[in-house]
Amino acid sequence: PLGIGHAFREPITPTVRDSILVRFELLPGYLYHGGGLELRKNTALLLRAYAKVMHSSESALLPPLVISGTLHTEDNPLATPVRTLIAELGLESRVRLLGWVPDADLPALYQGALAFIYPSRYEGFGLPVLEAFASGTPVISTASGSLAELVSDAALVISPDDCDGLARALISISTDAGLRDRLRQQGRVRSAGYDWSRFTAAVVSSLL
Repeated sequence: PLGIGHAFREPITPTVRDSILVRFELLPGYLYHGGGLELRKNTALLLRAYAKVMHSSESALLPPLVISGTLHTEDNPLATPVRTLIAELGLESRVRLLGWVPDADLPALYQGALAFIYPSRYEGFGLPVLEAFASGTPVISTASGSLAELVSDAALVISPDDCDGLARALISISTDAGLRDRLRQQGRVRSAGYDWSRFTAAVVSSLL
């Protein structure tokens, strides 16, 4: 098991957090999707599920969606074409694209989010989910690949092919404060088992 930097475990004061968010023209309380935009990250499913809710009678229940990651270009053809999808789904006024974000700003983005959404189809480990756990951010994820071991009961789990299920999960996590509190607590407990000192000790032990 890998670990994460201490910056994700340390609470940021609202003043410092908001000073970083204002550079992205963000207010706290958004839904956040980060960790890369490769096709396997399943950003398209998230956009379709978000659109399903936004074009329904429950649209007022969802906060804005914020997405970070290197965007689709000729030099980055394996990224999801999020700009095209957002236009096709009529989400231009509700989805913010940040592009690539420096690592130093990620703790503030996690801690400013109402929830972190990560419907990935495949992960070798799932570091963004662990970063969100440590940041105290409720998570919606899948149990695909290595994520099954990582998320355990600390995330709201959906199928990577279930658009309706993800739409329901978005509503639940946006409206149920008790659910968010439970996931926040369980995520922090889950993240406590993953740190670099433990990783280093396991590697050294395996070599002896």
